[in-house]
Amino acid sequence: MRAARHHGNGEPLRLETIADPKPGAGAVVVRVLATFVSPSMKAILADPGGYPMPPAPFVPGMSVVGEVEAVGKDVQGLSPGMRVYCDPHIASANLTAPPDGAFIGYFGFTPAASAILARWPDGGFAEKAAFPAECLTPLGDAGHGVEPAVLTRLGHIGTGHEALRRGGFEAGRSVLVTGATGLLGVSTVLLALAMGAGRVIAAGRRADVLARLHSLAPRHVRAVTVADPVKLTEEARGADILVECMGRTQDASALTAAIAALRPGGSAVLVGGGGALPLNYGDLLMRDLVVRGSLWFPRRAIADILALIGTGALDLSTIKARRFSLDQANDAIAAAALPERAGGFEHCAVVP
Repeated sequence: MRAARHHGNGEPLRLETIADPKPGAGAVVVRVLATFVSPSMKAILADPGGYPMPPAPFVPGMSVVGEVEAVGKDVQGLSPGMRVYCDPHIASANLTAPPDGAFIGYFGFTPAASAILARWPDGGFAEKAAFPAECLTPLGDAGHGVEPAVLTRLGHIGTGHEALRRGGFEAGRSVLVTGATGLLGVSTVLLALAMGAGRVIAAGRRADVLARLHSLAPRHVRAVTVADPVKLTEEARGADILVECMGRTQDASALTAAIAALRPGGSAVLVGGGGALPLNYGDLLMRDLVVRGSLWFPRRAIADILALIGTGALDLSTIKARRFSLDQANDAIAAAALPERAGGFEHCAVVP
């Protein structure tokens, strides 16, 4: 099969012909229909910055939508021909193992992840890929109605779904999303509306994307720029849940303003990736606030999201995927990293 492989930091991927993967114990081989291209991939493949990576050469590529081609003898519930979402997140299941979470075909979060990445090194920039069976969720009828390249966004949608759940979301609640104009932010706004939010305050940098978010549901979505912290606090005052999606930044003004807007007893869920975190002990105490992190999502989230798609509550027609062939994998990585791309309504996908 053909695959685009990473041989060394800072080097372009090489399109090569390699052996087809085999479905070993507990594994499934899928024919890749589309693979998500992370905006951070260009930077991480150039310099992983201390994160462990699979042993080179390996096939990069995160969230995969594919069709089951073969299953290991011990695998039940999955069969050839099924269309599936392949979740790249993997970690040891035994409680005595050190934290070793990783993204297959990408990087791990701690040094202990090196072992699991050596076992599962290859992602979806190939014609076929092997995954642990537990990483696969059948798409069913709901998934068949959406283009595979669009469905590679399920990783970001799942992250937003879990952030809302951990924030104690219920229908009718008000949700403040900072970093709302990026991939994760747009995904979270769409989810909050689909799940019945009474009010969504979308706070971000790009005026054009904020206007699009407002137009989705003018009665429910308020748009505000993070460049004006005072206005952000005023517009979002009384919010039940903050989902922080801004990513790495040392400018804490927007996060400070967003936390100040929360109602007493509100929750701030951090999913953006890091940066300055200004917390006032007395304020957290007196207003009974919860501040917590949320990394990725449990497997069940994809099935819940597919149910929302199937009922029509979650409409992905506004999401567009820029499609790149396998021989254009390097172009896809470069395009995904461009800050001037079309904001969070568009992402890049490699389609073999």
